[in-house]
Amino acid sequence: MEREALLRKLNWFYSLEVNQVRMYSTQSKDADDPNLARALKRFAEIEQGHVENIRELIEGLGETSTMIGEAVGKITGSIAGGLSDFSTTEKMLEFNMTLEKKAIADYIKLAEEVDEPKIREVLYSNMFDEELHTFWMQDYISNKLPKGCRL
Repeated sequence: MEREALLRKLNWFYSLEVNQVRMYSTQSKDADDPNLARALKRFAEIEQGHVENIRELIEGLGETSTMIGEAVGKITGSIAGGLSDFSTTEKMLEFNMTLEKKAIADYIKLAEEVDEPKIREVLYSNMFDEELHTFWMQDYISNKLPKGCRL
């Protein structure tokens, strides 16, 4: 893959992950269920790890990570649009899962295009975390256990 194209895609992921950290942090503070709040806080911490390892990949290519304006605008617009319909926890989690599924698909696509094993390993590692977030949120919605029963 051409270096410049790889850098653009890595900066896309960097921008996405920075926004996911912010989103999950905010949602964790607003959650009524303490166990949901814990999970969202943990998701934010994991996403921060993604921010850091994507930044390291970019720096390893001799560049500085940057927020992509177009990507940030799309993400922020989507989040803002979604926030207006967060009338239930389920709707919020479904929105989150939509973002996660987009990230999963994009991680897989880029991993398949990259020849460098170290970069591919980071992409797949992040993708697996995104899948785990999605599975946890789906389980939370499906089981609808009473507060305090999620530990």
